[in-house]
Amino acid sequence: MLLHGPPGTGKTHTVRFLLGALPGLTVVLLAGPSIQYVSEAAQMAWAPLPALVVLEDCDLVAEDRDHYPGSQPLLFAVLEALDGLSDDAGVAFLLTTNRVDVLEPALAQRPGRVDLAIEVRAIALAVFRAPREIPFHDPRGLIADTYAGLGWHVPEMLAGLDGAPEIYFDSIARVSVPSWTSGRTALPGDAAWGVTLGGMGVGTGIVGAYVLAGELAAAGGDLGAALTAYERRMRPYAGRWQKNAQPGRFLAPRTRHGLWLRNTMLSNALVRRSMLGGTRKLADEPALPAYAGRRRSH
Repeated sequence: MLLHGPPGTGKTHTVRFLLGALPGLTVVLLAGPSIQYVSEAAQMAWAPLPALVVLEDCDLVAEDRDHYPGSQPLLFAVLEALDGLSDDAGVAFLLTTNRVDVLEPALAQRPGRVDLAIEVRAIALAVFRAPREIPFHDPRGLIADTYAGLGWHVPEMLAGLDGAPEIYFDSIARVSVPSWTSGRTALPGDAAWGVTLGGMGVGTGIVGAYVLAGELAAAGGDLGAALTAYERRMRPYAGRWQKNAQPGRFLAPRTRHGLWLRNTMLSNALVRRSMLGGTRKLADEPALPAYAGRRRSH
């Protein structure tokens, strides 16, 4: 299955919902640079069936060969993993991408590799500035008060608010922690470097987990040295995603000029492509260390 659509439309949340609704399923999730281990992931998935292999942002390794001629071992690794499945294998692949238009046709259009492609679209994204004390346990009242009296489709959406069984409600915030480790404790993923919006949240989380596990294995029981090495390796990489990141100020500005600037930028195709290009550049740059006992793809 392939989930495709622009950034921020809910592909990752759809994946999380599916995983939560399928208890007993073995899940192997790869994102960003960790997609290089797709061959190992496919082999791991065969042991505890049924299993699901998730490839987030698969366009990072599966772009059309006409765009980048030459050897592409990661693309062939993905195609080989998909070709190794049968209808009764008990293993499925779920791929996500922001840019279905650039995927390799041998992946996206060949029957048996991707049997179902679903476009994930968000009709509207509601963002507003809220008081410091946010009732996350039940935000319905805050939402209703904030959008009361507005036009467009807002009255219909508010009318359905009380009957909605679930609401996804989150704050746009940037995590800034002076130290990611203390004693025997280490912060991974968004708990250490999250910016809520901006891309690669899942990818950097997977990379961080890989580096943390690798340093623990390489330290020979010296926990302090392992945690120090983990933070030393990850801070420069994760810090690039946090640098100058102010998604809340951009999406929910205080002034009319800020609103005009936001709307103008998001409606410009060239600006959107530039933003995606910057995300891709950052995702492609880091080289993961090859810890003992792990085979790297070349």
